[in-house]
Amino acid sequence: MSENLKKTIGNRVKAFRKAKRPKMSQERLAELCDVGTRTISNIECGVGVSLEVLEKIVAVLGCTYGDLMDTDAHLRTEQSALKNEAATLIATMNGESLSRAVRVLKAL
Repeated sequence: MSENLKKTIGNRVKAFRKAKRPKMSQERLAELCDVGTRTISNIECGVGVSLEVLEKIVAVLGCTYGDLMDTDAHLRTEQSALKNEAATLIATMNGESLSRAVRVLKAL
């Protein structure tokens, strides 16, 4: 596996993990994948990953192998996380706060 691909996969695992709401820790991902925290840390640092562990990560994070190898996908993941966060905030607003939020968004 090339160094660039290892780094891409590591960055994507980290992005998907952090995009979870609430944000998932390395410890929690490791626990759900039945591996050590150091394994997840190494993967996110671009050291590499076995196919067995990658299969578990894909299942836990709810993504595909392609998602983890897509170098531009981090932008879509970050946007999706922000949209989810905004939707959560909007759902808790009363009418007046919602009206102000809409005015602010329109001004942007």
